[in-house]
Formats: sequence, C-alpha cells, structure tokens
Amino acid sequence: MLVVADLPAGETPDSSTGDVTATATTDSPDDSSGTSPDDDSDESTPTTATTDDSDSGYDFTIENIEECGSTCRDVTAVLANTGDETRQNVRATTKVFADGDLLWTGNETVGTLDPEAAHTSTKRVNVGLASGMKIQNNDGYVTIVTVIRSDDGTVRFSERRKVA
Repeated sequence: MLVVADLPAGETPDSSTGDVTATATTDSPDDSSGTSPDDDSDESTPTTATTDDSDSGYDFTIENIEECGSTCRDVTAVLANTGDETRQNVRATTKVFADGDLLWTGNETVGTLDPEAAHTSTKRVNVGLASGMKIQNNDGYVTIVTVIRSDDGTVRFSERRKVA
C-alpha cells in the first residue's frame, strides 16, 4: 500500500542525500502538518519507516518495487497497527517527489485496523516521461511521503530511495 497526505501549502520534500534512512512524525487528530523529509534508501532493501518516540502506533514498510515499464513501478507496501487499540477510519495518502517536484499521488482507504493487524496493497505508479526525466536528473532518487490518518490522529512517514 503506497499511500501519503498533503504537505502544507508551499512545502516540498527536502532533496538532500543519505543512505537507508526513514522517519515518521506523529500529530494529534486535529494537526496534519509535518516537516520536510531528508532521507533515502536502496531500492532492493525493504525499508520500515520508524519514529524516534517509542510508538507511532503504526509500522509502514515498502516491501517491494517492481519495474513495469521505463517510467512505471508496481509498489507493494504494508501498514501494520502496532498499538493496543483498534484504529478506525484509517486512510493513507502517498506522494512521490523528485527534487521537490510532485510526481505522483495515491490514496488508500484501509478502514478498521485491529491491533497487530496489517494491510497490504500494491499500487501502480506511472509517472510519465517528463517526470521520469526529473527522476533521472535527481540521480534516480525519489522521496516518498506517506501520511496515515485515523480517528486517533495523523502519522507521517518519509523516505528517500533510489528507483532508477
């Protein structure tokens, strides 16, 4: 399940480089803002985005990215409820950026997610030729920002990864 939420007006992901790092931030139910991501990872290694505080209540992992064309990838991700409570009205939005430019947006409605339960989804991400060139010009890296919203609040995961 590749998914994420809106960045505040005028905010774009940071395009700094690094290796195999992912971050998450947690907000209250009425606050959906976040900070700019500044991390990346290798395409071949599943990456779990984690948070510095002890429990964001979720575990989000991009498990697989398969090529389906020169500007297309099938992306499989897993969202798990790591908390002790059932999560209601769980929704995810994912945005993919290259060098601060929005290339793709996807949404997923998960619904109810019981404790220790997981939701797996595969999305086809087809960015087209112009966006494919932006990725190439960014040394093959994209920033993936996923925001999980539920009745309990908002959690934002971000990672930078090489896809081309």
